[in-house]
Amino acid sequence: MTTALFTHPACFLHDTGPGHPERPGRLRAVLDALSTPDFAALQRHEAPLATAAQIERVHAPGYCQAILDMMPKQGRARPNLNTDTVFSPKSGARCGPPER
Repeated sequence: MTTALFTHPACFLHDTGPGHPERPGRLRAVLDALSTPDFAALQRHEAPLATAAQIERVHAPGYCQAILDMMPKQGRARPNLNTDTVFSPKSGARCGPPER
């Protein structure tokens, strides 16, 4: 069986602040651990940008744009989604305008 890893350098731009589990340091630690010879067979791919149509297969129309509209211009923001979500200005870096 083959296992694939999809990630993108833009994931390192999602800054949730010190101590938050979803942070660039955690991703870096996981990728470093997966760079050992034990994981040489792991197929690595750069994650592609999803289209609005793809996102809307699992989310309501307009959801992606609503999330992008919550991105702060500076600092961090805790949108009214849940108690754990934190956005920074680059959290939506891999999101583009909705494509049809």
